Amino acid sequence: MAMDIRSFSTWLEDVDGFLAEASPLNALDLAIGRLAGVLGFDAAWYGFSAWDGGRVEIAASRTFNIAGPFFDDWRAMRHDDLMLGQIRRAPDRVATYRRRQIEQTAGLMQMARRYDLDAAAAAMSLRPGQPASLFLSCYRNGGDGRPWEEDEQDFLYGAVTTLDRMVRGRAEAPMDTDAVQLHVTPAGLCIFGGQRLARLGLAAEPLLPAPLRAILGRPGQQEVPAFGLIAEVDGAGAGLVRLVLRRAAPADRLSPREAEIAALLARGLGHKEVARRLGLSPVTIRNQTRRIYDKLEINSRAALVTALGSM
Repeated sequence: MAMDIRSFSTWLEDVDGFLAEASPLNALDLAIGRLAGVLGFDAAWYGFSAWDGGRVEIAASRTFNIAGPFFDDWRAMRHDDLMLGQIRRAPDRVATYRRRQIEQTAGLMQMARRYDLDAAAAAMSLRPGQPASLFLSCYRNGGDGRPWEEDEQDFLYGAVTTLDRMVRGRAEAPMDTDAVQLHVTPAGLCIFGGQRLARLGLAAEPLLPAPLRAILGRPGQQEVPAFGLIAEVDGAGAGLVRLVLRRAAPADRLSPREAEIAALLARGLGHKEVARRLGLSPVTIRNQTRRIYDKLEINSRAALVTALGSM
């Protein structure tokens, strides 16, 4: 298959469109799927890997068109992975494997048989100073998959390094608020955005501090009292967790009902009108108002407006 600059440019245009319409890691999934059509591979394993003194650690990963516990099987035979050895020796080149090649290992042959992998090619985007970088391993299946030609390998390496930059740039783009957005592994390793922790007075270390690591398995909004932060946790794709952090505001002390009442009071509505809108009694609204004032440590409607404005 002839690969040229036009094919690469067309694929990049598609990736730009994915990044404009989807979250960074969902766009990554779409980009891998589109790349499969361009390069002609049947399945893939991709994600983010850390390079530690020649040792490659998979921080987070997922598969494309592969059924079964692929990562667990790979981890069990990683010392037999000839492609990993190639990447260690030449990290700026594409590693390749064919089921019919002379050099083999028992673990790699078992993986090839189990997942019907005939011809494989893998590339990694190593970036000094980054806790982890994108890797992509592509597979042609069926027992007669054609080998990876040199121009296809060049295309693959360029795609991985460029995609790493594009996804990282989108994931680390400044937010419209004072919040900080991170993409981290379930164990708390920051893949994107870790340097922004300094804006919240936290050390910009690759590994999140323990109070933040403790909340990663609980989706939704929650408080982090140890740092005076409010966190929003949800899945991000590619095995990562999206974590949005902001400083806790006084209004965060309110329950959802209290916040609703406070917002109406701050708009200038009286107790009777608030009660009518919410289907409650004026007495209930007065009692709630006192609790709101106590929680926010204020004593006037003007101070309420100011407090809500700090959210």
